[in-house]
Amino acid sequence: MVKVKNPGDLTYDGRFKYVFKSRGLRFFVASIVSDILNLDYNYVFKNMKYIDSIFGNTKLNEYRSDVIVAVDNIYLIFEMNKYYYRKLRTNKLLYLGTVYDYYYEDISNHYNDTTAILVNINSFKETEKDIEDFDTSYLFMNNNKIAYTEKMQIREFNLVNGEERCYNKFATSKLERRLTYLYVTREEENIIREFIKGDDVLMKVDEYRKQIKEGKIPVALTAKERLEQEFEEIKEYAIEEATNTGMAQGMAQGMAQGMAQGAAQSTNNIASNMKKDGVNLDIIAKYTGLSIDKIMAL
Repeated sequence: MVKVKNPGDLTYDGRFKYVFKSRGLRFFVASIVSDILNLDYNYVFKNMKYIDSIFGNTKLNEYRSDVIVAVDNIYLIFEMNKYYYRKLRTNKLLYLGTVYDYYYEDISNHYNDTTAILVNINSFKETEKDIEDFDTSYLFMNNNKIAYTEKMQIREFNLVNGEERCYNKFATSKLERRLTYLYVTREEENIIREFIKGDDVLMKVDEYRKQIKEGKIPVALTAKERLEQEFEEIKEYAIEEATNTGMAQGMAQGMAQGMAQGAAQSTNNIASNMKKDGVNLDIIAKYTGLSIDKIMAL
């Protein structure tokens, strides 16, 4: 039985998708979209629609996103990136280009006035190396970290920096604060209450978060979350058992790593599901111990 770690933390895959796709929380997503697009909130709320990120048997299956919403011919691709991995942004760029191409030319071969915007919401602490790992060979990036052509754009939001800015009383936009809320949900309840005070939208969203945390709103774990948590539980158990028998800490750590990887190697079905969910192959390989070739063959 996999235990759910911090069930109120909305940066986890399943919980993030629930918040951004739930009909009852449409107002929250509309407030974010209206600020990104600089459009009237009521117009966005009325006209915003959710788009399936799978698109049948197309290449989009290889780069499935978390959430896509559209307002008129503008498509916003929301990605919650909880962990950094090599070429993360480059892979997201490929998906951005695929979404744009898919909607730019419709089934009647008529070209549409389409704009695609990738919204990267990063909840990991970035290093300069991470930021440099961004192949923008066909996009231009300015100093505000907005990469774009006329019709393809990328918006980057670092939630760790956002939390620091909010706690240190730096001026923050409504958009930055509402996205940072997703990261703050990993904190203690008293900190969350203080953070949302005075924001009617966040206070309403937080009522849903509390119900998720208490199990009143069931949110199923994704394959990626199950594997991550199984890995951590096996690792913790192995370290404890090895340490109790007097094994050196370094050897205990190595034993734990081996046990966790061994267990993961027997979960080809989980690796296959992660692949179908669009999880990067490097991440699957990291948590399962399977080779890239083996994962591609699943």
